[in-house]
Amino acid sequence: MMKKFFLIMACMAFVTIVWGQTSKKDKNNPNMTSLIETYWILQSVDGKPISGTFDITPYILFDKGNLYYGNTGCNSFFGKFTSKKNKLKMKYTGATKKICANMTTETIFLKALKQEISNYRIEGDVLILLSKDREIMRCKAGENPNKGGKSDLENIEVATPTQNQDRSEKEEEKEVEDFRD
Repeated sequence: MMKKFFLIMACMAFVTIVWGQTSKKDKNNPNMTSLIETYWILQSVDGKPISGTFDITPYILFDKGNLYYGNTGCNSFFGKFTSKKNKLKMKYTGATKKICANMTTETIFLKALKQEISNYRIEGDVLILLSKDREIMRCKAGENPNKGGKSDLENIEVATPTQNQDRSEKEEEKEVEDFRD
């Protein structure tokens, strides 16, 4: 009896661990990966595949707090976003400034993030970021590419906002509200 109990518990623990390792699924459509809380590994920008050797695999992550962040393969970047249905508005905020061997991918990735991304499409485990109907970037759902599992946000210094930044924040909040309506 005890052996069966431990066997069942071990199986349940295994299933829980395996289930927790997969990317999040959209609650409305369980066959589709969710935009939020999924590590999106960069595959291509403007239709050109990304390749090279990186400190960290280039990725982007959208969190529940309407912030996005990730890594270019060298530097960490961050910004804010709003999403409603398949519409997406991203505001690039900044990035760290290390010098690395492969700066080409970083330049391409950051240039793409700064473009006006208006919507997105998820096809299975692939995220396609679009400007109107033009594909800007393609990413594939994957595991946390950070070595040691630490968040890039731990490396970002946060400064106290100035009065102009506060005003800008209020204007952004108004834009978000207008976007949602």
